Amino acid sequence: MPNSIELPHGYENVLMEAYRKESLTAVLESAAPTGNIAQMEQLGEFYYPVYSMGGLGDVKDNGRLPQNSGASLTWKPISANYDRGTILEIDQKVDAQSFNLAFGNAAAHFNRNKVVPEGDAFVFSTLCKGTGINKEQNTYADGADMLKGLNAAMCDMDEKEVPEEGRVLFITPTLLGMVKDLDTTKSREVLDGFSSIVKVPQSRFYSAIDLLDGSTKDEEIGHYKKNASAVDMNFLIVHKDAVILRWNFAHGKVIDAEDNQQGFGHLFKYRKYGVCGVRENLAHYITAGMKAA
Repeated sequence: MPNSIELPHGYENVLMEAYRKESLTAVLESAAPTGNIAQMEQLGEFYYPVYSMGGLGDVKDNGRLPQNSGASLTWKPISANYDRGTILEIDQKVDAQSFNLAFGNAAAHFNRNKVVPEGDAFVFSTLCKGTGINKEQNTYADGADMLKGLNAAMCDMDEKEVPEEGRVLFITPTLLGMVKDLDTTKSREVLDGFSSIVKVPQSRFYSAIDLLDGSTKDEEIGHYKKNASAVDMNFLIVHKDAVILRWNFAHGKVIDAEDNQQGFGHLFKYRKYGVCGVRENLAHYITAGMKAA
């Protein structure tokens, strides 16, 4: 009977924490309070709360308050739209340490170079496709021009009553550098208006991506690539409340090299699934700035 060793159940938490330390979009996932996204027993099914309520009414002469009409809390189902995995193979010659440590080293490298960039690219492209979000296309000539674009986007959010606290700016290092090079009171004032600023390499920042399936012709390598019709992103302003984002890492099993019928390495199953989307009625909390086509 093949030798199959179950990894410790807590190891999936180690994978998740390692991912969050490297991920640029983890700030959006950690923003939601505990219980804001509930996972069902079935793999890949989630629910998130949707609130509905009326406004204030007139107090009656006897001090009686009017009943709020339509106040309700419902849980809206949403299915996972990301489900990816692979099998890592670790040569038994380099496995002089325990399975867990060998896998940890491999997983760290895999997280940093493959899993994290793909997850970030998926989140950015998914939010960019959200129905009803604010979109603009422009090519900025210099830092002053870029600053005007950011300021206009922030003013538009102010007009739409998007809360100031909690706005995150994702922007390419090149464009952020152009704005910082201005070193003016106005540039510092605009940048200080964000709760946090995250630099995103252009290689993760597209309006749409293709997830390669890892098996069919020309997609054997897996990972992701820029969609043929996609454009490069300049920036993305996201208020945390607008985002549905939850990742899960399924713990795998170790298959000993002696039982590996196709090679001489230890095999480790690796799976990541989750959901990303835009909350109902909060699409205007997101502004996507894209390069002119």
